[in-house]
Amino acid sequence: MAAIPVEEEDELSPPGGLEETAPDEESFQEATGNAGASFERSYRRAALVLWPRANFFSVLSQGGPGVSLPYLETLVGQWEEAEGEAAAPLFGKARDLASAMLTDWPARGWYGRWGDREGVHGWLLKLLLRLGDTVGISALLERIADGGGLDAQDAAAVAAAAHVLEADMATALIGRIVAGTVARSRDACCALLWCVVTSFPPEIYGRLGANRSGSRRPVGWAGAGCAAPL
Repeated sequence: MAAIPVEEEDELSPPGGLEETAPDEESFQEATGNAGASFERSYRRAALVLWPRANFFSVLSQGGPGVSLPYLETLVGQWEEAEGEAAAPLFGKARDLASAMLTDWPARGWYGRWGDREGVHGWLLKLLLRLGDTVGISALLERIADGGGLDAQDAAAVAAAAHVLEADMATALIGRIVAGTVARSRDACCALLWCVVTSFPPEIYGRLGANRSGSRRPVGWAGAGCAAPL
């Protein structure tokens, strides 16, 4: 689980419990050559962490995508397999967790890939699609656009997610994502534009600036440094 922020003054019992604690190990290395002397202290402490049950999803989302995304995927899978009255509570839990995750999702920067699968943006977008959560999808695409955090591995998921939004919103968000990402990753922009022109109808991707000569290559393709032919 990733680091969870703790307010020492309000959330630690007893207050000041970590002050002036003795280290478990100490090590010292004298200066060698151009390297200065180093002194290290190591601390090992056990803690009992308690939080209200109602705050479980909020705490889980603060643990990072490595914790929250697998848990959300499990909830979504359970909801999809549930029958009758058992489905509604699982759906509600999945939506609540997704909402908490979006609250903690960074507005700047990006998480990149997690393990051997697609980027975490794409992973979350696919789960939101399975939930039919268009509000969550638009919120996450807004975050990606604001932070310039598109990864090439997420391009297909971003295009698929944009496909379920209204046309004006979808094209506006895709344009913003490309504009915000191109300075960092032209490959990611090219991957997204490729997915758009191969999956969106012409009247939609045409709003991104398609050539009037009949080519399906958006004008922005060259500006993003894309060399792959269509």
